[in-house]
Amino acid sequence: MWVLTKHKGRRTAKKPEPRVIGMPTAVETVLRRRMEQFGTTGHVFLNADGQPWTKNALGLRMRRLRVRAGVQADEQGEEFVLYTNRHTFMTAAGADPTISPPHLARLGGHTNTKTTDKYIHANLAAVADAGRRVGEGISTSAPASGG
Repeated sequence: MWVLTKHKGRRTAKKPEPRVIGMPTAVETVLRRRMEQFGTTGHVFLNADGQPWTKNALGLRMRRLRVRAGVQADEQGEEFVLYTNRHTFMTAAGADPTISPPHLARLGGHTNTKTTDKYIHANLAAVADAGRRVGEGISTSAPASGG
């Protein structure tokens, strides 16, 4: 887990909070090795001149990797881009019934859960299970209210 105290959301948030980033152990290992190798400049990836990669340089790198790997656009014309990784991760997290919307928002670095709503896809089996559990929790011997 990494904690970022300086991040883009802190400038616009009413109540700025640190951004907590959970990641697989393999990713953290790679990042820590890079930090040991190149120091703590505040940037993970530097170009040959020692400057941080730009958004355009990252996009170009992804495009070249797609070509080398032979990855084509899908049937809707969507290409595999950097954001695809984030969207896939957040969509998988949104389908997990054990992750609440507020936790999902924090996971995505969102200050408003409405931003996170697009990642929440109802898992029909989880919805059915929730209904079963609630139904079983209601006592059949309880008197019905006469409204």
